[in-house]
Amino acid sequence: MSRFCESGIVCKRCFSKFHHESVCRKNIKPINSAINASDRQTESESNSNNSSLVSNKNVDNISVSHNNVSAKNKAFLQTCSIYACSDKRSALTNAILDSASHKSFISAKLVKALNLKIIRFEELAIYSFGQTTAHKKRYPVVCLQLQSRHDSSKVYKLEALVIEIISNLSLNNPDLSTLRKLKEKNIQLADSFENEIPVDILVGSDSFWDIVYDEKIRVTDNIWLINSCFGWLLGGVGKGNNSDESCQNVCLVMDSSSILFDLSKFWEIEEFPNETRGLSERDDQLIRNFENNLEFNGQRYVCKLMWKENMGPPVGLDSNYEVAKKRFNSLCNKLNKNPEISDQYKQIVKDQLESNIVGKCVNEDIKSGYYMPHRAVIRDDKITSEVRIVYDCSSKANEDKKSFNDSLETGVNLYVNILDAILKFRENQVAFCGDLEKAFLMIEIAEEDRKYLKFLWFPNDTVNSTQTFELNRLPFGLTTSPFALACVLKFHIKKFKDDYPKCYEMLNSLYVDDLYYGAETAQDAYQLTSSAIEILRSAGFNLRKLRTNCSELNKLWCENGYEENTDHGQGSGFLGLNWDPIEDKIKLNLRDVRNSLESGIANGTTKRHVLRIISQIFDPCGLISPFVITVKILMQELWEKGLKWDEQLPSGLEEKWRTWCSELAHIDNLQIERKLFSNAGMSEISLHVFCDASPKAYGAVAYFRYITEGRVKVSFIISKSKVAPLKTLTLARLELMAARIAARLAKYLLNTFPSLTKEIFLWSDSKIVLHWLKGSSKIWKPFVSNRVAQVQLLTPPNCWKVAPKILPTLLQEENQRENS
Repeated sequence: MSRFCESGIVCKRCFSKFHHESVCRKNIKPINSAINASDRQTESESNSNNSSLVSNKNVDNISVSHNNVSAKNKAFLQTCSIYACSDKRSALTNAILDSASHKSFISAKLVKALNLKIIRFEELAIYSFGQTTAHKKRYPVVCLQLQSRHDSSKVYKLEALVIEIISNLSLNNPDLSTLRKLKEKNIQLADSFENEIPVDILVGSDSFWDIVYDEKIRVTDNIWLINSCFGWLLGGVGKGNNSDESCQNVCLVMDSSSILFDLSKFWEIEEFPNETRGLSERDDQLIRNFENNLEFNGQRYVCKLMWKENMGPPVGLDSNYEVAKKRFNSLCNKLNKNPEISDQYKQIVKDQLESNIVGKCVNEDIKSGYYMPHRAVIRDDKITSEVRIVYDCSSKANEDKKSFNDSLETGVNLYVNILDAILKFRENQVAFCGDLEKAFLMIEIAEEDRKYLKFLWFPNDTVNSTQTFELNRLPFGLTTSPFALACVLKFHIKKFKDDYPKCYEMLNSLYVDDLYYGAETAQDAYQLTSSAIEILRSAGFNLRKLRTNCSELNKLWCENGYEENTDHGQGSGFLGLNWDPIEDKIKLNLRDVRNSLESGIANGTTKRHVLRIISQIFDPCGLISPFVITVKILMQELWEKGLKWDEQLPSGLEEKWRTWCSELAHIDNLQIERKLFSNAGMSEISLHVFCDASPKAYGAVAYFRYITEGRVKVSFIISKSKVAPLKTLTLARLELMAARIAARLAKYLLNTFPSLTKEIFLWSDSKIVLHWLKGSSKIWKPFVSNRVAQVQLLTPPNCWKVAPKILPTLLQEENQRENS
């Protein structure tokens, strides 16, 4: 009778419809429910946090595979028995090596046994078999070492996401005849094939190719051996262990880099991006390894390339000669059509040859080292170096090959937060900026590594054929270059920490090769900059293009022999913004936005065009948050309608878009004072943070209030706004989320300006939210309880006040009077 049932239920035994597993007649054991349990847990957490499920129609790079393998012919998964180690503990475990997994995973049980510490969290979108929606979930990440059980010197460091269980499936073991045959050949297998050892680690493609070598041996027609740093891995298909067992493998592929996350950041409930994390043990080890290989030759620092896992260049690294040659020929054709650009391009390397930045390649073997393709980049907005050479170290012959960058460590981000740098630049009365001339090229590469920095070049008067050069210095195109530059600078300035503590603090705040800083007086600023020039010069760096808002400081530079380091130009780029030193004002850089708008008119208004414009608006301080939030709301509406990327916008939405574009001209002229305080003689400084919400968006804005010359003044600091989530929330809950942003802004600003702020006031016009914040967080439902607890942890409840409707208006009028 089950076939006549109209229910849509699916049997968990045979996956047929119209009957329950309790009446299933097929003799199949139930599939382990670990994955289903994980899905239920994820769904429960998602609902409890009021985060919305994401429709699959706008998700890229997320896939699912489902394999149903009969017991008679079971595949050998690439497994190995290894020691998983922490600082003080180790455990023997089995690991599955899976190149189809984007990430590596470790079981919570093993994490607890090794007492591993969480180094960070990652948010992933999870699609599981049979589901059409993705769940978003945060996973803890830990760092551990994998050690070979055959050779203790072979150790691999792994970062893995923590999940409850890796797999409950029974792994297929080779039969005795196969094992005997391998033993006779003295093959050292990575797996001990002992069933009592649990599978607690899955190594994904993020580490798979660092462990597995490009070497394999055929054992039988269906069985292969693949070499790895832990021993030989078994692959292929063999006979199953249990003829009554059916093996169902479900592959979940997760991708945190998907456009799903990039776009949802406009409107999802997300963390405020000011939490910083310390360096992990692996990060510290990377820095130590780099510094141990660092040398000073009397003029500049010499560093070695940072190969992954510090194991040297991989055996399978392709020279990339054919790709480099093909792209060089294409470059020649393009430059022949523009002789002026061609001359400038060739002059760059000619000058670099004279400066020993580039050298003639000694070993021109096309199969050794690595050849970097290069191209010309023309920057009309640059006063110096209008034409630049950009090297492509990510180039590779095909997807099966590794590029140069794939073989190198990316390193750690050692630079200051860009928002920190901007706000600290606004603190002092005297401001100055500068940059390091050709900073990356001032670091020399060890001679043994230069063969990996080869490139093809044009013939000249003495050489009729294509020449091969190699870089002697660190190129910008390497994935490890930003880390290497930061490491060298920090290593060098540490020597001067005791003798020049203030200058050390300033140089430690360099953002890549840019310096933005300030002081209260011209004399203090001169002491800082002159010391910085000499300290950096001793490492081979040249601090140049110094600009300031202070004429007295300009005079001191010129009188004391630093005139060649100065630049008296009017405008100056400022960490993505524009700073006019003469007027001492900051404005947004909307040049690229305007150009994109003009070029997009002919192509029509599509979702792709709208997103391209939004992504080019760089406003870290939230200077135009009310303006930007309107187009983010528009983007959310496009997302809800499910429009395709190149589909024309409906008339109603296109009208909103054109209105927004017409207002951009007024925003282009908006500017604010660089100085947070109009003069040095101020008192009674207090921090005021206002928060508010509507059904469409919520946010907060922070001001400094102070008294100077008997007058009360206010100055804008920062604002933060978010589009309301797709899942409808009550206005009170949105107001609470705005309060949480306000609390985080307040905490962040207190940490950024610890010596300035004496009092703090947080303002909300929602009496419901204030009632929540001044009571116990434990008596409310989870959504309210969690956020109230977070706000109370960041700010004292007595700092929260009821915001009169007239107060923001008075502040706005005061600002307008100040600007006028």
